[in-house]
Amino acid sequence: MTLADSSTLSGPIASEISNTVVRLVREHWGKGPTQAKTLLHDDVVVTVLKGGFTHAEKTLYKAGRADVVEDGRRAMQSVFEREMRVAVERLTGRRVIAFLSANHHDPDASVEVFLLEPDPAAGNGGNGSGNTGNGHGDGHGPVAVDVS
Repeated sequence: MTLADSSTLSGPIASEISNTVVRLVREHWGKGPTQAKTLLHDDVVVTVLKGGFTHAEKTLYKAGRADVVEDGRRAMQSVFEREMRVAVERLTGRRVIAFLSANHHDPDASVEVFLLEPDPAAGNGGNGSGNTGNGHGDGHGPVAVDVS
């Protein structure tokens, strides 16, 4: 299954990306988020995770040590970034050309953003032409999947 196969596969792909990111976070942190949602649009994949901070991180936040939590999160995300990139590439059939990650304390949320290599089959070459839809010319927009 890839994004290029059919626009109807975007839902299952988004769900599988959410499940994979949650699994990787759980494996590396020992605790995973309670909610995840993945949005797919053109050359962008965004996974929003909620409820994933550990008890230790919550304690550090309460003690005013957000800097320690944020440094630790950045360090850990850099450790398993490659695994997330490989999974997104496998599921979308497209190369990840950039990865961005951010965390927010209150509410407890984090975002993993994957920029994909432009899909020549999409017609706009990922040039930001303003075309709506998912790049398949069928008028379907972003797909959101909640795996609560």
